[in-house]
Amino acid sequence: MAYSKDVMRKAKARLDAMRADRVSQQEQQLQSAYMQLPRLRQIDQLLRQTMASAARAAFLQGEDAHALMEKARQENQALQREREALIAEHFPKDYLLEGPICEKCGGLGYIGAEMCSCLQDLCREEQRKMLVLLACGTASFRDFRLDYYSDAVDSKYGASPRQVMARTYDYCQKYAQNFTPDSGSLLFVGGTGLGKTMLSACIATEVTEKGYAVSYESAGHLFAK
Repeated sequence: MAYSKDVMRKAKARLDAMRADRVSQQEQQLQSAYMQLPRLRQIDQLLRQTMASAARAAFLQGEDAHALMEKARQENQALQREREALIAEHFPKDYLLEGPICEKCGGLGYIGAEMCSCLQDLCREEQRKMLVLLACGTASFRDFRLDYYSDAVDSKYGASPRQVMARTYDYCQKYAQNFTPDSGSLLFVGGTGLGKTMLSACIATEVTEKGYAVSYESAGHLFAK
């Protein structure tokens, strides 16, 4: 299910910031490593040169091209081994973070046309924040208190408010757990303070965790739209 434009905008902005932070962190750590080990800078410069030699060889023909390619390959491998040994000797493991923030999508947020799980996670986080701002994001079925309701049987209904709410709670929980776009709607009816907002917020929180987008509106705002 598509997320709102506001949720997507905030999630993408966070992903861009995370990607920029990773690049900045990598550059700072690399420059610090160069200051500590000048040989590391030399190796990286030589690695770029060997790659340039390999590129030149690709435009050549005949035995000279094969010889140049092989020489560049051997030099490159030797330099990489020396680089790895220097880093392992002088720095903690994973000190020079060279990978993207997400190995699956490279930090772009999408794999082809499909949204990557890294961006999906950020969308869910942003949606939870929005629900919190609407005073319902902290609601959870596990926090719902049935002991707030009287266990005295109401002769009008033949059951206590607690029994009625227990049935309503179970129905709402199953609705949220098994929610799909075809689940249909629920209508909550009752006086002030009976738990309508709390239960709807519990459902919103549950389906958000399942990856669905949630819009939480007041009746007045909804009708105005």
